[in-house]
Amino acid sequence: MVLLLEKHSHSSKFASKLEKKKHKKEAFLASLQAFHFKISDSLHNLEKGSEFLSLKFVKRCFGLFPLMNRAFSKLVLELDCPVNKWEGSNINEYLNYNLNMLELLNSLSSCLCHLGQERLPLLHSLQLAEKSPSLAAKYLIKIKPLDVMKHFKKIKDVKESEEMKKNSDKERVIHEALVVMKSISLWVFGIFLSELGSDVDPYIEMRKLAARFDDSLLKSLDTKVEKEILENKGELKEVKDVNIAADSLLGALGTTKIEIGVSMLKARLEVLEKLLHELEKETSDLFGEMLAGRNNLLDSFRLTRKSITD
Repeated sequence: MVLLLEKHSHSSKFASKLEKKKHKKEAFLASLQAFHFKISDSLHNLEKGSEFLSLKFVKRCFGLFPLMNRAFSKLVLELDCPVNKWEGSNINEYLNYNLNMLELLNSLSSCLCHLGQERLPLLHSLQLAEKSPSLAAKYLIKIKPLDVMKHFKKIKDVKESEEMKKNSDKERVIHEALVVMKSISLWVFGIFLSELGSDVDPYIEMRKLAARFDDSLLKSLDTKVEKEILENKGELKEVKDVNIAADSLLGALGTTKIEIGVSMLKARLEVLEKLLHELEKETSDLFGEMLAGRNNLLDSFRLTRKSITD
């Protein structure tokens, strides 16, 4: 009888442990689903509004990064799994994601700087248009995008290792969230670089890497963006508008329509300048955040190792 009671007690404890483990796993999955929902909702909002081939759309896409970072921080908090408790596979995944972001932000910064420089001859032409039409014509040079692929560094991805498969449920949830963040970031930067460089290749290259994230909403948005990029070779609306205005002014030099031509080109250059300035700031701010995040992560590892060795 005592033996039967002991067996019953052991089986009850075992069942209780299984039940607790099941509840924990369900809680982890619920947190991951909330993370997915937040990002999917933001992707859905990107389908509305401005044209896909525009700096306005690029600016709206930038809103994804702080949102993803907040959603990821919330997930890590809910899982009670700070970075100093992560397994090696997730550390590698995060550092790879972070390094790729820093390199892509550098490429984006080069593209924005290039467009800013390309505006300068056109601004000079506006000053000369009425006083010296022949000299103004020499400065009415269309904006040409940067050759992005010359500056494009091949992105290195982290392949799933056997170590990742052995991770705990909590670690696997963090890993999946990191994959989502990295995939969406690569996809977004593919759009950025293709549009700012008027070249479809970066977008195609990034899409291959972003394929690790399979989400129906991203596919829906991606189909629409892909159509516009391929049909228009990624040419930005604001750049196209400036180039059209430059052609109009060139044809109006020395005629009664010169004032209209000057006014149109000036207005479109101002729109371009404003958006470039805003994007340069967002690029710089995000670069600073990503670099600080990398340094904080590395510092936490150093402190953890120091406390173990002391």
